[in-house]
Amino acid sequence: MRLASVENAGPDNVQDVLRVELRDARQVSIAVAFVTSDGLDQILQLLVEGLSIRSIERVIDTHRDTILNVLVVAGGLRAAL
Repeated sequence: MRLASVENAGPDNVQDVLRVELRDARQVSIAVAFVTSDGLDQILQLLVEGLSIRSIERVIDTHRDTILNVLVVAGGLRAAL
């Protein structure tokens, strides 16, 4: 399993990146979280520190579904180790 982030670099950027990244894929699982790289780091740090999902939601003003998507992807990466 691999975690990848895509910076928004303009129209169709995500489509172009997915086309290249998924060219040889046999299986794909995509979790979408619209969050900056710094936001991703902050979510993971707060989770490690033991804050609840709702607390993180309030602290960094990010929807809980986004936080949960980040948690699912991080958990999947950890399980793959």
